[in-house]
Amino acid sequence: METAGLPPQVLGDALRLRQVLINLVGNAVKFTLVGKVTLRVEAVAEGFAFTVSDTGVGIDASELAFLFEPFTQTKSGQKMQDGTGLGLALSRQLVRLMGGQLTAESIPHVSTCFAFTLPLVAIAAPHQTAVATPYPVIGLQPQQPRCRVLIVDDLADNREPLRALLESLNSEALILELREAVNGREAIALWEVWQPQVILMDMRMPIMSGEEATRQIKARMAAQPETVRSVIVALTASALEDDRRHILDCGCDEFARKPFRAEELFDILARLTSLQFIYANAPPTPLLLSKEEVIARFNVCAATWRDSLKPAVELGDFDEIHALLKPLLNSDAALYDTLAHWADQYDLDALMGLWVAG
Repeated sequence: METAGLPPQVLGDALRLRQVLINLVGNAVKFTLVGKVTLRVEAVAEGFAFTVSDTGVGIDASELAFLFEPFTQTKSGQKMQDGTGLGLALSRQLVRLMGGQLTAESIPHVSTCFAFTLPLVAIAAPHQTAVATPYPVIGLQPQQPRCRVLIVDDLADNREPLRALLESLNSEALILELREAVNGREAIALWEVWQPQVILMDMRMPIMSGEEATRQIKARMAAQPETVRSVIVALTASALEDDRRHILDCGCDEFARKPFRAEELFDILARLTSLQFIYANAPPTPLLLSKEEVIARFNVCAATWRDSLKPAVELGDFDEIHALLKPLLNSDAALYDTLAHWADQYDLDALMGLWVAG
């Protein structure tokens, strides 16, 4: 990467710009088997100029005229048998929305250059304050139930990194069981027989799209209450907020953009599933009690304290719940750790079970 005369920060649409650069650099890498790929950013009179150049196979002059048309692929792209021909069309649209114009120049077997200029405004860097950075995930807590994860994508190049990332979390004991599907129809068939707890679903696939597969799986879940409640995470290259809303409306539980970021994926799994992660350099995780042990210890606590806790649980007042749990730190730290964990997870069902079981 080359830069020239850049300020510390600019004001602009980071999400759309990131999507455009990822697509352009990704294409350049794909078609450059030998040589180099260069991303250059520099300040110019109109704002900031971005160029992505490579020394790859290049594009014939006759194809440049329709290069940015949807569902159009160059001869080199057809030989690669990869992609749908939407990436450059979407990139041009995003650049236009940000106030620029995406152009391309190419000399076959010599070089290709995509360029655009955006009217971004330089801003002064704010005062840097210490920000707590989340601890990176390095594994899964042992002795937790197995979780079946289905990866659905028509491209092996997309499935393999996801599978490798998730497999790296397994320790000596297998916790994540992984399977793959290459289209929506295959995903539905696997859901029926395998019942995955998590589905990582690409949205654009041949035969049946991820959107349609999600609708059908959620419909079957609604019609069959005894089946697993699968969490479906949409994977898409789209950077548009309208697309995000549309994807969630079709039944997906969450939305992650390609290329995926491990931290984002782990955060989604931590929020939407019962998976418990191990974090590097994080304080040791308290050893949680079994439900039976919690009930036994809870029932010997003072009746007045239990009676004061119940209304807070019924109201879902987690601030009050945490405040009422604090006396347990001195009398039963293990019980405190477990009940505080349930409260941190907003698990009202588990908390209400204290009285149902008692």
